[in-house]
Amino acid sequence: MGSERSWQRTNRLAGWLFAGQGLILLVIAFVVPPPALFPTLIVGTVAAGVVPPAHSWWNRNTDPGGSPADAGR
Repeated sequence: MGSERSWQRTNRLAGWLFAGQGLILLVIAFVVPPPALFPTLIVGTVAAGVVPPAHSWWNRNTDPGGSPADAGR
């Protein structure tokens, strides 16, 4: 939360990832049997839970307006 730019970009990315996961699950729910949805749900949830923090860390460390001293927080 030390960088407004990082905060905005990370939350926008997380929103797109979770929305994309929901759309993918909605579409494949009509194609595959319900037990086969579980791996897709797990992979999508892990991706949507891991990618935004990593993106936030990267964004925070490359933010030209941010303070490098706050990058470790």
